[in-house]
Amino acid sequence: MTNKTEMAWAWAQAQKSFTRDELAAAIELPLEQCSSIIEALKKQGCIKPTAYPTPERFKGGFTPKRYKPCKQAEYKHRGSGRAQKHRAGTGQQCVWQSMRLLRNFTYPDLVATAEVSMSTARVYTNFLIKFGYVRMVRGRSDHLPTAERAGVYAVYRLLKDTGPIAPKRRYKVLFDANLNKEIHYAVA
Repeated sequence: MTNKTEMAWAWAQAQKSFTRDELAAAIELPLEQCSSIIEALKKQGCIKPTAYPTPERFKGGFTPKRYKPCKQAEYKHRGSGRAQKHRAGTGQQCVWQSMRLLRNFTYPDLVATAEVSMSTARVYTNFLIKFGYVRMVRGRSDHLPTAERAGVYAVYRLLKDTGPIAPKRRYKVLFDANLNKEIHYAVA
């Protein structure tokens, strides 16, 4: 079963040019629905306005628009050709979800679970520390020689779990969509 737009497209392909009224008469649809179909076909690049003369004239000298089918255009059915939505979200959203699951974490933990770069995990964590959402629980042992502290990272804890939407930077403030408010931090 074909829908009305497919019927209109099949009819339009056989025409040199047409108006909305001609389309409405050919496929027996109301003018408003034909306007919607014409807009949908124009948006897909199947038809375009043309300058072919038309014998009809309305009050005030108005001439109806004429359209012509584009060569080698193909009508895409609803839902076809659309890219799959990326469900994972932004890097910050992925890091936030990992923080909520792990509660205590290191940068490598976030990189592994959120599948983001080390710099994304580090920058977002430090941003949340500034606003009191995250706190360092155990620092890295900087007094040890470099060889002994390789692979040792600071441990952080999520203090404020306000909800599933990651808090975002807005200029110099943090916007938490879960609370629907901006949060400022005090500069010492």
